[in-house]
Amino acid sequence: MNDNIYELLNSSSFNEEEFGNIETDLTDLEIKQLKNNFRKNNKVFNKKKFMYIAASLAIFITVGTFTVKPAFAQSFIESIPVIDSLYEKLGYYKEFKDFSSYVGLSQEKDGYKFTIDKLMADDENVMVAMRIYKPGLNTEKSKDGKSINDFMITPYLPNSFELFMSAHNNSKIIDDNTLLVVTTFETDPSKKPPKRFDLSIEIHNTLVNDVSVKFILPVSREKIIKETISKENVGKISLSASEQIIIDRIKISPLGTSIKYTLPKGISDPNDFSFYLYDDKGRIYKDRSSRSMDEQTYISDYFPNIEKDFKKLYIVAYKTNLVDIQNDLSKANKYSEEISKKYDLKTFQNFKLNDFGNINVNNIERISNNIKFYIELNDPRNLLKQNFPIWLQNKNDEFDNSISFDDISFYKNQNSANNNDYIVEFKNINESKEYLYGVYAPYCNTLVQGEPLEVNLK
Repeated sequence: MNDNIYELLNSSSFNEEEFGNIETDLTDLEIKQLKNNFRKNNKVFNKKKFMYIAASLAIFITVGTFTVKPAFAQSFIESIPVIDSLYEKLGYYKEFKDFSSYVGLSQEKDGYKFTIDKLMADDENVMVAMRIYKPGLNTEKSKDGKSINDFMITPYLPNSFELFMSAHNNSKIIDDNTLLVVTTFETDPSKKPPKRFDLSIEIHNTLVNDVSVKFILPVSREKIIKETISKENVGKISLSASEQIIIDRIKISPLGTSIKYTLPKGISDPNDFSFYLYDDKGRIYKDRSSRSMDEQTYISDYFPNIEKDFKKLYIVAYKTNLVDIQNDLSKANKYSEEISKKYDLKTFQNFKLNDFGNINVNNIERISNNIKFYIELNDPRNLLKQNFPIWLQNKNDEFDNSISFDDISFYKNQNSANNNDYIVEFKNINESKEYLYGVYAPYCNTLVQGEPLEVNLK
């Protein structure tokens, strides 16, 4: 097999007649829909007069569903392990391998080559994985080792634009010429995507305004639906007699975990409210982001991805004085000097966090691209668990944002008899870099915390 998948795709062609050579267990209706989708994409692309390489037409290959006989399709299928290995470096291997659809769609413009490799979708997110290639694209890097080329991916047709309200990128440099980008589009909480639809996106380099390309991508979320746990009308969390938070839904899919909730009416600022989750295996999950169109009904996403080897999940809601502090920084909590310092990975220390409790770092283990902090967490009021207690940074940088949220885990040490022993783990870090660590000290106070809401998922 030729490992250069760019060369492979450039030298390939695909046309509608080759649908006759599909060996499949799809129904006749599904095959007809697939053909219609192909014609629709072909028609739109021609109408827009985009320039494409030979492999420009969409190939929508759902793994395990059907195979294509022509030599090109066989070569493309053979290159799938190479594509998988690239996305494994971004931490998406299992999800992309088991739940994604393969898309052989590329465009070239002004020396750039944009290749859409994979798609995944559940009822709240669509994830698009692509490679961006240009000679010398990544030779100049930012201070934290990222490519200075920043690509914005946005919906551009009304039917796509209205469905989504936010998006975020995760990128990794593969070599001097190739950038790997995974974009997650997040839906408006009031909307739910259909099982199959066309996603219209535009990609442009924010540093080079005239470099812009458009794609129309066939999306199917049917496979992930079968592997998704979704609970509706979960329950209520009471913070006070007048403040009740309604948990409308919890969703656990291969793309991630989220809760949909409704805040009390008449609240002064939703930023005072926050949540964390924990399961009956002792793993703790922190909210990555929240979104809302009406500042009443929200969707919050959590990291790291939740495993499904547990029976119960617990939702903890709390209200803080965060907004008050943002308006007046002098109201933030004050700590001793040792809390603000950074420490090398050979330093073990006990950190006292005022009346919150203390974090005792007992051991730090670094093996290859993995760092584990073994800590004793004395948290009498369950306030320190609201945030990940350890943060990591490159020795030469203020903050290393190359560490993905999905590569950070916080969980009980199952091998310890001490119920307060936890592990904070950082995965897929740069093996060649030296790191320092610090402890997270809450800078705002928790005004009220509700009782954990138990959700039985079995």
